[in-house]
Amino acid sequence: MPVIAMNHFIISVPVLKAHLLSTFTGTLKNMIGLAPPKHYAGNGGIWNKAEFHIDIHQAIVDLNRYRTPDLTVLDASVGMAQSHLGGPVCNPPVKRLVAGFDPVATDRTAAELLNLDWRTIGHLSGDIGG
Repeated sequence: MPVIAMNHFIISVPVLKAHLLSTFTGTLKNMIGLAPPKHYAGNGGIWNKAEFHIDIHQAIVDLNRYRTPDLTVLDASVGMAQSHLGGPVCNPPVKRLVAGFDPVATDRTAAELLNLDWRTIGHLSGDIGG
């Protein structure tokens, strides 16, 4: 983890989206982007970002055991209900902002805005061992 991430207040500002692999993208999944690009393969580093995708729910949990955001402000003004990769936007738009200091509770609330049951989403359900 970058030293700055361990010693400073982190505000996560994700956008409400369904995700093909993790079912849902919120503040916990958003933390995968925390490491500076220089650490990833192709940018001079040795990390293969694709490794996160092998067991993405466990990777999200493991990463957030080191550091979670202090505050989340999730943009659910529109939302993407089917896919994070160019899927259609929510129709009608969600027209919400979800904010909170508890990243798990914030993500659970946001997932419900996409009509997703957070109990079925590995990194939100609490069913991941470790």
